[in-house]
Amino acid sequence: AKHSRLSNMSSSQADPNTVSPAIESKAPKKEPEFLLEEQRDHSGRATEESTNGSSPVEEPPSDEYKRLIPLITSPDSPLFNSVFSKKQISKEAFTELCKTHSIDESKALQQLILHGFVENDAEGKPHLNWCRKLRIVIIGGGYAGRRLSRSLEKYASRMDLTLINDSPDFVSKPAVPFVLTNVKSVSIWKSPLANVLKMTSIKVAWVKNISENGDIQLTATAGGQSDTSNGDEQIERWQYDILVIATGSTYNTNLLGVDTAQPDTIPVKRGTDMDSYLGEENEKTVLEAKKICVVGGGASGTEIAFELAARFPDKEVTVVKTREWLERLSGADAAVCKMNKKYKNLIAHTGYRVNRVSGREVFAQKSGGTDADTLRIESDLVIACTGFYPVTSFVPEILLNDKKLIKVRQNLQSEVASYIFAAGDVTSIQEEKCASMAFAHADTLIASMRSLAQGASTKLKDYKPRTLMMMISVGPTSALFVVKGRVLMNNGWMLKTKLYVEKKLMK
Repeated sequence: AKHSRLSNMSSSQADPNTVSPAIESKAPKKEPEFLLEEQRDHSGRATEESTNGSSPVEEPPSDEYKRLIPLITSPDSPLFNSVFSKKQISKEAFTELCKTHSIDESKALQQLILHGFVENDAEGKPHLNWCRKLRIVIIGGGYAGRRLSRSLEKYASRMDLTLINDSPDFVSKPAVPFVLTNVKSVSIWKSPLANVLKMTSIKVAWVKNISENGDIQLTATAGGQSDTSNGDEQIERWQYDILVIATGSTYNTNLLGVDTAQPDTIPVKRGTDMDSYLGEENEKTVLEAKKICVVGGGASGTEIAFELAARFPDKEVTVVKTREWLERLSGADAAVCKMNKKYKNLIAHTGYRVNRVSGREVFAQKSGGTDADTLRIESDLVIACTGFYPVTSFVPEILLNDKKLIKVRQNLQSEVASYIFAAGDVTSIQEEKCASMAFAHADTLIASMRSLAQGASTKLKDYKPRTLMMMISVGPTSALFVVKGRVLMNNGWMLKTKLYVEKKLMK
């Protein structure tokens, strides 16, 4: 009978720094619909027959299995070299192994079949396959997902890597201000994932959800267009041993109260969505706008506002923000206000919150004020850089906290499901959400994935928060250098350094 892979686990059941015994052996714990080789296609996806209920009944690993696997996967075992040099162990050797260690051979073989250590040879005869790779699926091709995939390719002999992303391209979100004001620069900041991922299977799709049974359900094809030719959305179910969620974050435009009933309501775009500024029509929207309203005074809002004001001196750029510029960074407000004086077309309203966008106007109410204190700002385009939220709508609620972040331990492993990890903006780690931290998460997981592929599930690496260092551009001639939440420099040299580093990361 089928059971829930997630609901059967709780934070009290999942032991920190460990993965289920099956994952220790490079096989899933209670993987839903775990298939025999004849029930899989070559991509690792379930065939039609298997998804209709013909897969084996799921069972917990038996004592024979738990005792047998360490004999195969431990570096101290004489069989270890056979495992990773892709040599097959004869039936006689297997029988002798079971006899020596008082293991029931038939039960052990049954468990090996269940957990994927049996494959068919060229003649269609089943044989033991001790070198089954650890199947890792990564959702999200941003800074964390791409770096993790690329680094793990070094261990491709032990891992089968799949990256699921809603676009075939890697996009540098911090570069949106540059693309917004100069579309021709997009080739620098957007490049195909396949250019750097040579040994990873890249699946371009939208993830509909991860079921309580652990299935990853995909509902769209390349370009994000749902396939409804058969009257239903296309659904693919992917099998895996380890799942890493690194889908990043975006801005919630719903908080702005956009009046969609008004046919002539000004367009509202997200400050993180580079594609919304590409293409003839989108480019025309920016170029023809005489008045642009930027909502939010954080890093993205600051960079976009100053880039627009500097590149288009004939446009009126208005910033609406609830607090001072870069309010979490000491000394930042004074530095930005000083730069603001250089651009007469940049107007900032502090202490206001946008609560409605209707027609050609943006309505912003003063914090703690009345309707009489409402600002009415004429605008041709609104760019939202506020209302941060993680992209986790497809993740089961049991894995999330009240902020919709994935609950993780210090090793970035889910508190609920030991086979799930998270990286980047979607984690519950208390720190600034930025690209440098996403890189740090990826570096931590690289070590842990390598340990899991070697069967050492107790050696998961803890994430150690790094010193926060940020470079925030303030127009095309200067950038702030921030260390530990304090602005140390503001000059043109820092801007050159910022551009150099970001271009380096694209490679």
